[in-house]
Amino acid sequence: MKPLHGILAATVTPMGRTGAVDLGALAALVEFLVGAGVHGLFVLASQGEFYSLDRVERRRVTRAAVRAARGRVPVVVNTGTVSTDATLALSREAEGEGVDALGPITPFYLKPTPQELFEHYRRILKAVRCPVYAYNNPARAGGVGLDAATVTRLAKGSLRFAGIFDATGNLQAARRYARLQGGRFGYFVAGQLDLAAAMRVGAKGAVLATANAAPREFVHMYEASRRGDMAEAERLRRRLEPLHELFRTGPFPGTMKACLELSGIPVGLPRRPALPASPEVKATAARILERLRARRGTGS
Repeated sequence: MKPLHGILAATVTPMGRTGAVDLGALAALVEFLVGAGVHGLFVLASQGEFYSLDRVERRRVTRAAVRAARGRVPVVVNTGTVSTDATLALSREAEGEGVDALGPITPFYLKPTPQELFEHYRRILKAVRCPVYAYNNPARAGGVGLDAATVTRLAKGSLRFAGIFDATGNLQAARRYARLQGGRFGYFVAGQLDLAAAMRVGAKGAVLATANAAPREFVHMYEASRRGDMAEAERLRRRLEPLHELFRTGPFPGTMKACLELSGIPVGLPRRPALPASPEVKATAARILERLRARRGTGS
């Protein structure tokens, strides 16, 4: 597989009226995102509600995403759990379904030490053949995160450790990561809006759930950042800031699903205990999306 790059959309997991996973709606979402030009898909991440799905559901979602993508863009799947053995089982299953790479989140709740995290990822790297990108999102993993020293140990120990999806916003660590493996190591900023700043220190792209709602704008931001057009990248960042702020303050993951429903993508409601977005949040989302559509139409 070629190294990942660009905008990886962290997809939501559509649910039907009964709360069951809706694989048909997932295929429609994949088609929408691929058609908008995203460079890859990150399935079953935080906005994908992996924590509320059982093992069979996670495998079904993985299979459906791979089939819907049809090789047009790479599919990365989060196979992380609290348990190393369970993570290994999910990782082998996902590899068997044909994913292009794995993105296991750090084990949560337990609060493992750096050495325990190192051993956890080392076992994953030994168990699979496809590239592995660590999903480092301490805010969603009970404060558990990978430090730069552990990432460096893993990268030096295995070329299969292909990169990191990092939600910490630590650009000092990003500079260090960009030099690993002769510059081949893939640092991706996760959930952060200032893509241009990250790319200046070596980021290969971004993993963004926000890209579900505005994929074209984020692809254009990446392209502007890559060609060094900082003015255009900043213009797009300012345009997307209200949407980004909405996702920071609105209910998780109901706000994202509400935005997709407003955009004509039937992804349903989040699973309990998460509640859907309130009428007030939906009204704000509708105004933001309408402004984005209007500006898209004028090319401004």
